[in-house]
Amino acid sequence: MFFGILGGLTFTSTGAWGVMEFFDRGINGILDIIFLSVSVCTIIGALYLAINSVRLELFRPVDEPIIFDRKHSKIYRIFRESFVGWRGLFMRWPLRFSEHDWDLVDAEHQTIVATNGSTIMRYHALMFLVRKSQNDFSLDASFIVGNSSQMGELTVPAVWEHIRRFMEENGPHLPLGETAFELTFL
Repeated sequence: MFFGILGGLTFTSTGAWGVMEFFDRGINGILDIIFLSVSVCTIIGALYLAINSVRLELFRPVDEPIIFDRKHSKIYRIFRESFVGWRGLFMRWPLRFSEHDWDLVDAEHQTIVATNGSTIMRYHALMFLVRKSQNDFSLDASFIVGNSSQMGELTVPAVWEHIRRFMEENGPHLPLGETAFELTFL
């Protein structure tokens, strides 16, 4: 997010410099009009990037819990919905609630390889894929369980196995005082 804010402010100032340069020189042809329109578009896009990055960094939700209910064989998810574009930039994030049947959930271990120029990192995530029905295998929803920056190659299968045992084999709750990546077991 820091780089989004920094990049947005940098490109905003670059676009502002272009507009000021245009007004100092005046219109001398089609290239000046193209230069002005590129500068204005740069300002608009960079402001959007900066404002969106500030909002995501400072005002994102702290907790978006996933609740596993083995008594009713359901998964409940509470999350904030954000809207894309300028209109969504200044709107409130409405609180949403979804309910999924445990029988329709498939788990997937996903790995993303990323680099920052000097090192290569792997991010692991436990992804839940929710089918529409037992006969219809098209996806109804998908969501990540836990925080991918805290998960590792060995952590993802362990978290999945704990959730599976809890839901299917009457496995144990989490020990008192421990949290498993914003998960709640009922």
